[in-house]
Amino acid sequence: MCVICMPEIKIIDINDSDDFIILGCDGVFDNLTNLEVVNAVFNVNELTDDFHKNTGMALDNLMSETFLNRSTDNISAILITFENFFKFFSEDYIQSII
Repeated sequence: MCVICMPEIKIIDINDSDDFIILGCDGVFDNLTNLEVVNAVFNVNELTDDFHKNTGMALDNLMSETFLNRSTDNISAILITFENFFKFFSEDYIQSII
């Protein structure tokens, strides 16, 4: 096994349609596909009006999903949410997709 000091870096433009960014270590992304990560973030069981609580629950779900996939590596992650992320949790949005 080899450890390198060069991180993977991707530069992106953020726009109003973006929901969130996840900065995560290989313990997360070696065990979950990008789609599984997105699904884990949006799999919040309880709706709340608290911006910070929803973000925390989303990150908790991601960490739980990674742990349940038996990651033996570091599973550190940072979730940065944008205003568009919270449209997913709004009652109007939920009613529009039902």
